[in-house]
This record gives sequence, structure tokens and C-alpha cells, in this order.
Amino acid sequence: MESQPVLDQNVISRIMQRPSGRQLLALYVAETSGLLQGLATAVAQADTQTMWESAHSLKSSSAYVGAIQVNRLSATLEQLGRKGELAGAETLCQQLNGEFERVKESINGLGL
Repeated sequence: MESQPVLDQNVISRIMQRPSGRQLLALYVAETSGLLQGLATAVAQADTQTMWESAHSLKSSSAYVGAIQVNRLSATLEQLGRKGELAGAETLCQQLNGEFERVKESINGLGL
């Protein structure tokens, strides 16, 4: 089975053509770490409101930088939070953290 791409290369190419592209990607990495921490805390505290808000922010920023799987997992967590559900949220957070590590490695590989 072929693994999913970490970053959408078309999106990354457009970002890297911008003068502030490298800064944008560095900011994404820095901000996402905090969002993931807040998301994990919200799940642990059964705070579905904060869970969906954090997941929504993460989904949007990940779509903007082409982080495909982070976007997909965030969307799933957002939907759970909007429904007030926590079933599977902890596992999704773990998957999200792992996927974000892959994204960071890929972004760092761009020479930031």
C-alpha cells in the first residue's frame, strides 16, 4: 500500500515562490505545536467546544500550507467536537501528532 503524501507539492511550490514563504512555513510549525497541545488538553478534559475550535484552526492552517493528512485528521476531530463526541478523539490526537512530525520533517527538509 502506497503511503499518503505528507505535503501537497503544488501548494508548497506556490508558498515557496512568495518572498515570505519560508517564514510562513516556520510560523505554521511553531503555531501548530501549540494547537496540538491545546487540542490534547481539551480531549483529556472532555472539553468538546475547545476541541472543535482548536481542530478547526488546525484544519484551516494545514489546508493553507498543504499538510494533507493533518488537515484530514483535524477535520475529523472538528466534526467529533461539533457533535459533542469524544469517542476515538484520543487516538486521533495521537495520529495527528505523528502526522505533524512527518510534516515538520518535510518542511525542515526544504531548508528552513
